[in-house]
Amino acid sequence: MIKVFQIFYDEESRASLDPFFIPIDNTSPSKVLEYEYGVMRRLYFSEAFNEGNRFGIFSWKFRQKTGWSSGDLLEAISNQPDKDVFMINPYPSSQRFRNVWDQGEHYHPGMIEVVKHLFDACSLDPALLCQRHDSEVECYCNYWIASRRFWDLYISFSERVYKVIYDQRFEFQSSLFDGMRDRLIHAPLFPFVFERLFSTVLSAYRDSFRICALSADNAFIQHHR
Repeated sequence: MIKVFQIFYDEESRASLDPFFIPIDNTSPSKVLEYEYGVMRRLYFSEAFNEGNRFGIFSWKFRQKTGWSSGDLLEAISNQPDKDVFMINPYPSSQRFRNVWDQGEHYHPGMIEVVKHLFDACSLDPALLCQRHDSEVECYCNYWIASRRFWDLYISFSERVYKVIYDQRFEFQSSLFDGMRDRLIHAPLFPFVFERLFSTVLSAYRDSFRICALSADNAFIQHHR
């Protein structure tokens, strides 16, 4: 069973939800600046992940950014039952940037320095920030659906980073919440770090998962193996 959750923050975003996704109320989050990752970890560690074989957690702008309806998406997934990870990247950038971190540094100057300190603090290999991310693993906005096996792997990485961020000894904590803001939506750096961990983990372990990268605008499937 495929379970796709879709987050809303207010009545405006709730009105834009796809009726075939599972609505998730995030109008009063316990930690406002965590954005989608706060919802991801809440659902992952709840009974919501007890049933199903593939899971996705999308923002309310999914159709607006990708051009995909839930029906089209679920049909594409059901036609390829052997795949472990499905992703739709609304902002292809692999021809311009080496990876999602270089893209992030362009839009959030200083991001890579902060993430290097994060990785060092939680004993993650900084070489992960230098991987080449092609269009099979590059993804923004958390528009991906994956098996529980991949979710377990992703969370094992992201929770190490998460715990370090809230360690009061981590000197760059303020940079993640206060000091660096996206120039378009004025969000803090925190959610953009976790968004990019998806491509980082998938790239590092791509030989262990069968990946299907679906194109934005519902045109065709870019890669499959």
